[in-house]
Amino acid sequence: MLTRGSLPGSDPSATRRRGFTLVELMVVLAIVGLLAALLFPVFARAKRAAQELGSLSNMRQMGLALAMYAADHEGWFPAVKENLADPRMTTWVDEVQPYTKARLLRRSPLDDSPAWADLANP
Repeated sequence: MLTRGSLPGSDPSATRRRGFTLVELMVVLAIVGLLAALLFPVFARAKRAAQELGSLSNMRQMGLALAMYAADHEGWFPAVKENLADPRMTTWVDEVQPYTKARLLRRSPLDDSPAWADLANP
């Protein structure tokens, strides 16, 4: 015959707590913090590598666009314009733009300096 004390979990002196203790939560937070500290440099290196790859891709695209422009214009490269204040003047980037699939970037993804326009118009 089963008595009240013989059933599993029916001992009234053994109260079962639900949830985590403060020490357990602190251990989990310490482990998460340690993993984050280990992974942040890895993510920074991966971001830098992706920016370098993007910059190399942009330079390759510029080189191919210049080569195609030169092939279409009897070996001549686009002229360098001196009067950039005149809005009717185009730059060499504008001249080779039709030879690219995407808009050519004038700044490298690795360049974190302020833009020239920002320096000219403070």
